[in-house]
Amino acid sequence: MMRFLANENLHIEIVRGLRQANYEVLFVPDLGLAGHKDREILEYSEKNDLIVISGDKDFGGLNLGTYGDVEK
Repeated sequence: MMRFLANENLHIEIVRGLRQANYEVLFVPDLGLAGHKDREILEYSEKNDLIVISGDKDFGGLNLGTYGDVEK
């Protein structure tokens, strides 16, 4: 089953809805990662085999393996 990491800017109701639909969703603030750079969120998701979902329009501009020196 797919596992998700919900970025802090995703509305909590979306997180709750996914959880109610029996998806495993970890929420960035619950993990103590609120305020961390996008790069750190991506690294966490990669290490833990999670798919990032975000309401941040420019978050998708980052890509594991290609984000290089991006300081988001």
